[in-house]
Amino acid sequence: MAERLESEGAAPVAVVLVDTHPPVHGDQDRGLTAMTSDMLRRAAEFASASPDRLTAMAGYFELFRDWEPAPLTCPTLYVRARDPLPGAGPAPGWSLPHAEVTVPGDHFTMLEEHARTTALAVHRWLGDPGRGRPGRGTVLTRPERSG
Repeated sequence: MAERLESEGAAPVAVVLVDTHPPVHGDQDRGLTAMTSDMLRRAAEFASASPDRLTAMAGYFELFRDWEPAPLTCPTLYVRARDPLPGAGPAPGWSLPHAEVTVPGDHFTMLEEHARTTALAVHRWLGDPGRGRPGRGTVLTRPERSG
């Protein structure tokens, strides 16, 4: 979406990637398999995933199958989950220019029981007036633990 907005002259002020896995080409990535398995387990547990939602998710993976991300002109934050999902390693690094923050939790719990800490990390980055300065490189910070 950010690429499209930039191409239309309406670039976003910033982009935040929340434990985003870069596109995988070729064989199925083990991390995505673990993520899909965990999501299906959660859907069955909470009965919140309708067939429409699962179909949309499959369409989402298909939509991005051959996509290669392009560098953006706006600052980008990659919010990485500290803990890998069971049966998977950590999310692969984001290869394009970005700042990075690692927050407690896995791909799901960083937005569930650790949502406050994750939101604070994003809020701090968005409030940093120097976040878009060229040459800052990758920044790794760790927010304090939430109570």
